[in-house]
Formats: sequence, C-alpha cells, structure tokens
Amino acid sequence: MGDPSFRVLTIRSAGTTAQPALYPLRSSNRGKIIDLDEPLDGKGLTDTYCRASGVTVSQIIDGTEQTILRASRLKMQVHVTAGRLALASNRYSRASALAVAGPGAGLDVTGVTRLRARLTESSAIVGHIRYPWIRSVSTWPRRWRFGRETLVIEYAMAPRIPMLLRLNLRLPQALTPALVAAEVCLRVVEYWQTHDSNAPPDLQKALDDLGLRAAADRVAFTAQPNRNKAVVYELPAWHPVTGAVPFERRPRRSRPGYKDDKAGEE
Repeated sequence: MGDPSFRVLTIRSAGTTAQPALYPLRSSNRGKIIDLDEPLDGKGLTDTYCRASGVTVSQIIDGTEQTILRASRLKMQVHVTAGRLALASNRYSRASALAVAGPGAGLDVTGVTRLRARLTESSAIVGHIRYPWIRSVSTWPRRWRFGRETLVIEYAMAPRIPMLLRLNLRLPQALTPALVAAEVCLRVVEYWQTHDSNAPPDLQKALDDLGLRAAADRVAFTAQPNRNKAVVYELPAWHPVTGAVPFERRPRRSRPGYKDDKAGEE
C-alpha cells in the first residue's frame, strides 16, 4: 500500500529533510533548487531537461478523473535523471503554493508574502516520481496552434488506485512531447534492467522489447519532430508509491480496468 499523503509536489524549505524518498531535498549549492546527487540519479543527467508551466495531479475513481492538485503559471524545472523525474520551482504565486500545500493550509506555509509571483530563496515547490512507481508514460499533443503540450505519467498509490500526473510542458522547437515521453520511458526501462537483475524471463523480455521501441522512437522523433504525435508506453513492472528504498520489483499481472491488477500488493 502506498503512502496516502503523497501529492507529488510539496513546499520544501531550506534545511527540511523529512520524507526524502517521497520528495526531493533542497540543494545547498547556490543556483540549484533541489539536490540531485542520489546514487540512483546517475552522473551527467541532472541538468534541466525541459520546463513546465503547469502541474495537475488526479485520481481515477470508477473511471472518472478527480483532480487532487492543480498549479499553474509556474516556471518549473523538469529533470530526467537515471532514477526519477524531478520537478522544482522557486518562482511561484500564492495561489499555486496554496494548491500544493493542500486544503486547510495556512498562508504561512507558502513562502510567498505578495500576491504576485516572486523569486524566493527560502522555499520552493518540489516533487518527483521515482521510476519504480511509473505504470505508463503518454502524451497529449496540443489540439490547436497555441494549445498545451502535455506529458502524462501514470502511477499508483495502491494496485486499484491509479493516479495521473500531467505536466504542461514548455519545450524548445527541437523537443516534442513524444520525444520527452520516449526519453522518460527509456530511462524507466534502464532503471529496471539495472536494479532488478533477477526478474523473470518474461518480464526481462517485455522490458527489452519496450526499451528497443522507446530507443527507436527517440531516434525517429529526433529525425522528424512531430508536435502532434501521440504515444503511450505501458511498463510491465511497477511498485506503489512508498517512502522505503531500495524498491522491490512487482510484476504487472493485468491492465484493463485494473480490476484484477494485484501488482504491488503486500
């Protein structure tokens, strides 16, 4: 069973170290917002990969999506490391901070003293999705010229409680949502291949096939960028959100409707 309090994002003040497995820590290096020096992050993969202007976290109940958290008008850094998809922003509005802090939070937790957005040295909106938690990666291409380009990460708090993280991306011309999704999928596959050497043969083959597909897509999407390309990558292994590390493997047993999906149950 996953941690029921997990909301992907939190407001992290300098010096606070609670729940490091669930939320990134602030960096002690000036110029960096979060600490990406975990062994699982790897080397050379911690620079900002792209940016996002909005974040939505929702839960699927009886086939209906219910929003839990929505923050917009952000200047969010998106990091794709060897172990997680990490988010960080130290420029945000009071409205976004209250959305992240959750119902009943006081204004004192936001770190924002003015209604307008400002740069804050003492606190930041941070979050991450560790790769073992990811069930699928997909895109929602923009539907019109000035529409949003969205990356969708599916994870789970428990086997029958699917959750969605939507990132409204701000991408340079050479980077498309489909290319971002292929990159994230490839990193997740490489994570499992590196840290789960005793996986059953059928799971290893499923990961190998998905990795080959994502790698081929990355080459194709780089050669011929298509901002309207929609893709879906479903991971054959996952684990519910947990504050414990290292993460154990749990094979996915079924997909449609999640009714018989007991992967990750203890």
